[in-house]
Amino acid sequence: MGFCRDDQPYIPPTKPYELSALASDLLLLARYMLKPGGRLVFFLPTVTDEYVELDLQTMLCEGMEVIANSLQDFGSWGRRLITVRKTTTAKFPPPTFDSSTSEKEANEAPAHVPAHKDFREKYFQGFKKAGSPDGDVL
Repeated sequence: MGFCRDDQPYIPPTKPYELSALASDLLLLARYMLKPGGRLVFFLPTVTDEYVELDLQTMLCEGMEVIANSLQDFGSWGRRLITVRKTTTAKFPPPTFDSSTSEKEANEAPAHVPAHKDFREKYFQGFKKAGSPDGDVL
């Protein structure tokens, strides 16, 4: 933490950053920064009952491929250890991280909602199904 001129601690501004957007942006940054053959390894929390392999495919970008995907299961949710490799030698522009003009949104309609979408909200709701009157757990 830094200090401002008046010796008050500087607290950087924050804004909401949805997990599915963060994961997609992380892959775009890795594609830009990694050397061909380089790898990105990260944890991705997911709702166990909602997860399908398509979840990872929806966040991948051109020139990147999933080479490993393992689950640490915590019951209603789990975290996946994802390893992605850069497969291209093509040069890509640096990512802008502008959610209004995301590469994925520009190229295709959102036909699939991944299990990591809105994970924070689902976690704090106890993984209850939306609109369920008796509060069934997912």
